[in-house]
Amino acid sequence: MQTLRLLGTQTSPYVRRVRIVAAELGIEVELVETADDAGQSTLRAFNPLWKVPSAEIEGHQLFDSRVINAYLLRHEGPGPLATLDPDELEAMNFLTVIDGCLDALINVLYLGRDGLGPAQAGYIEKQRARSFAGMAWIAEQVDALATDSLASTRFGLLHIALATTLEWMHFRGTYPVERHPNLVAFMTQHGDRPSLVATRPPDYAGYPS
Repeated sequence: MQTLRLLGTQTSPYVRRVRIVAAELGIEVELVETADDAGQSTLRAFNPLWKVPSAEIEGHQLFDSRVINAYLLRHEGPGPLATLDPDELEAMNFLTVIDGCLDALINVLYLGRDGLGPAQAGYIEKQRARSFAGMAWIAEQVDALATDSLASTRFGLLHIALATTLEWMHFRGTYPVERHPNLVAFMTQHGDRPSLVATRPPDYAGYPS
C-alpha cells in the first residue's frame, strides 16, 4: 500500500486512531499538520467540512476516521487487530457512547477557549453532563471488553477508541478519569503498546493515578 497522507494534528484523538491503526498494519503515514494557517488552507481545499482527520491514499480522498480505518482494514487486512462487526449491536452502542462523550468534551473545550462556560451557555453544561453520564456508563461496561462478546480479547478498534478517548481527556484535563479505577487499569494495561506510545502528543504527561 502507498503512504497514507493524513491531514490532522498530533493532539486530535480521531487522527490518532488512524495513526494507531496504520502503525498496527505497518502502513507509512505522512502527517500534514493542520494547526497552522497553511495546514488549515490545505484542509479546507481538501475536505468540504474542514474536518480532521482527512486522508488521501491510492487516489482516494477520505473524510472521517471510521471511513479511513475501514479502508485500511479492508485493503490490508486486520493484521493483529480485532475488528468491529456492525451487526454486533452491543459493540456499536459502546463505540457510540465513547464517541459521544469525546465529542461533547471537545465542544466544551473549544467553546471554553472562546470564553464561553456554563454561566454563558446552558448548552455547555448539558454537554458536560452528557459526557459525565456516558463515562459512568462506560466505566460500568468496560470490563466486558475482555470478558464477553462485546469485543474480542485481542486488542482492536474498540480498545483504540477507548484508549485514545481516555488519554485525550487526561491530556486536556476535560474529565477526571481517575475517578474510575477500572478505566485507569485499562489505560495501564494497554499503555505500553508500541502503537499507542508512538502516537502520543510529545508533551503527554502520562496516566492518572
